[in-house]
Amino acid sequence: MITALSRFSSSLMSLLDDSSDSDVESRIEDIRDAMLGCLDECLGESQARPALRDKITGAPCVQTLWYLRVDLMAFLAFRNGEAVAKKRLLLITEKFRGGLQVSKSPTKQVTSSGFYLMLICINAALIWKSAWP
Repeated sequence: MITALSRFSSSLMSLLDDSSDSDVESRIEDIRDAMLGCLDECLGESQARPALRDKITGAPCVQTLWYLRVDLMAFLAFRNGEAVAKKRLLLITEKFRGGLQVSKSPTKQVTSSGFYLMLICINAALIWKSAWP
């Protein structure tokens, strides 16, 4: 009885949900394209193919792309500086609005810029090391 009730409520909720699978897939592709475009623009004519590109390409869901933003920020900050990286990531972050659970949604936070910059540099060094064999 409980299983039948659970299935009924799940079916009812799926009917009430206004986002279809195609909407979710198109959102994921839009975010992925924006992240890859940002990465390609940063690399320019370089023939290097960082591991981050493969991670973004293979990300199966919005949540994975959300967490890969940190790696992209670190990579961009290392190559172009933190100010440019923040500006680029702000545009990408806006694409996530409405597509994540409330606990993972983008919020404005104040962080200690020195500590944040240190984390970005460490992460960028690790990514940079993995990009060059």
